[in-house]
Amino acid sequence: MERVEDYKRYELKWNLETDKPITTINSIISHHLDRYLPSKEVRQSKAKETRNRRTYSFFFVMFFGNQCVVALATHDFNTRRTELSVGRKHKTFVKGMRLTDEQLFPMPLTYDGLEDTAPWKLILNYDKGAKKFKLSVDGIDFFKLAFQGSAEADGPSFISGNFIIRLNGNRIEMDQWSPIDFHLINNDLNTRNPTTKVNLSDIDVSSAEVFNQLVYEIAETVAEDGLTELTLDTIDDFNGTIEPWPMTLLEHKSANL
Repeated sequence: MERVEDYKRYELKWNLETDKPITTINSIISHHLDRYLPSKEVRQSKAKETRNRRTYSFFFVMFFGNQCVVALATHDFNTRRTELSVGRKHKTFVKGMRLTDEQLFPMPLTYDGLEDTAPWKLILNYDKGAKKFKLSVDGIDFFKLAFQGSAEADGPSFISGNFIIRLNGNRIEMDQWSPIDFHLINNDLNTRNPTTKVNLSDIDVSSAEVFNQLVYEIAETVAEDGLTELTLDTIDDFNGTIEPWPMTLLEHKSANL
């Protein structure tokens, strides 16, 4: 099975010896991707587009070494405010213009929040034909940057048995983090129904990356404006920093909360 999207060729094959699937991106096995890349360059990771009745947002997730950087482009249809931000300290915005207004773009932003690298020059544009935001970093289109899957590709990825993950009231039990296994278990328990209720309690994972990926995948199961209940209760053990961008994905799907 092969699919080409955003300048990457995805292939899914089945390993008959291990009886497990193998995913490759541009002919490189996915969990080996980080080993093929230089250590000091901006790399693309994930891109996520969300729309609801009021806003249109696009998340551009990047890595510089083990440091995660997320650029968020947002347009509010009611206020006509367009914003490009990286965290809370770096942002620029324009009010009173539609996305189709010629004067709105390009929208520049300089990001200097990382050590050991020169400031990044971010440029936000809008593709009227595709009706999507476009981002370039130091003159390079986001989707043409080298790829990096995570900051801890070879690290431990356990989930404690005390960590309660409930979607729509059904508990998902895992001891090792795997996005594929997560979706298989959830599809079996919830029969492919969209998630409306999320409960995470006694959070105990091996790294912040595991939790960030978990929240990202949970957001993938929620329909637009479909989240009606969200509960986070007690962090027991957490090695790292909770990134704001996965939680923001849930925020954009929680208009009914």
